[in-house]
Amino acid sequence: MYHTQEKWSQRLSDPIICNRRDAWLGEGYYFWDEQQDARIWGRTSKRATGHFEIYSAGLDCTDVLNTVFDEAQYLWWKNEIERVAQILQLKSSGAPKPTKWQVYQYIRSKGIWEAANVTGILFEDLTDNPERSRIDGFNYKKRTQLVAFTKRIVKDWSFLLVEKCR
Repeated sequence: MYHTQEKWSQRLSDPIICNRRDAWLGEGYYFWDEQQDARIWGRTSKRATGHFEIYSAGLDCTDVLNTVFDEAQYLWWKNEIERVAQILQLKSSGAPKPTKWQVYQYIRSKGIWEAANVTGILFEDLTDNPERSRIDGFNYKKRTQLVAFTKRIVKDWSFLLVEKCR
């Protein structure tokens, strides 16, 4: 899998944690399944230094929640997200729907993933980025991403490439 970061003066010896409030799967170390997605992410989201780097890593997915290929795990994850969202809506007395950040903060504070021995989540979505498809207007390729909640599942970390942002 691939980890994308801005290019800094020194190569990274480990992935950098993402703690942005809009991170889709909460705080963690994010990896792309396909190098193409890591490069697109670098060009569009890692522009602070004018260059980005991509690192390669193997991940021990023994306790990673697989919402991509395992229907039972996907349904469990979906139900947990919906259950937490409902709890947060009830606590807010009818306020608007909770944000991703609020949902994942609640999950983290209650130790839900830890109780289930979840060390990460494998997730996918569809994107409308035209670079990903060879067929105009047909978004058939899913983007697969993994968030690791701990660095201990990251194996075989290595620098892969540096590229200039467009």
